[in-house]
Amino acid sequence: MAEINQNVTIWTGNKVVISIDTNVVLTGATAEWAMKRNKTDTAVVLSKSSTDAISFTDEANGIMEITLSSTDTGSLSEGEYYHEARVTLVGGDGPYTGTTGNIIVKKSLFPLPST
Repeated sequence: MAEINQNVTIWTGNKVVISIDTNVVLTGATAEWAMKRNKTDTAVVLSKSSTDAISFTDEANGIMEITLSSTDTGSLSEGEYYHEARVTLVGGDGPYTGTTGNIIVKKSLFPLPST
């Protein structure tokens, strides 16, 4: 079920929308996403859920988007991270891993936008 190697490169201080193909129908589902320095770390660097920053943009085809704000990405250090999303289907079926992959964070030349 999981889409592996959904790799992304982002820059610090940028708003980022990560589109994920989960390969399952998302109607009525919930989702969560997390990012760590590496897969075996216990500390989560950043996380999102369908109650805040995950939207289902094409439920029938399993497409969801995770939105990271410029504040989210502005606090990240340069380097490689691991990310994973999981989905719980309608009726509580699951959870299932929807995607895994790496995120490369690069330092932007521009300062963080003021809020």
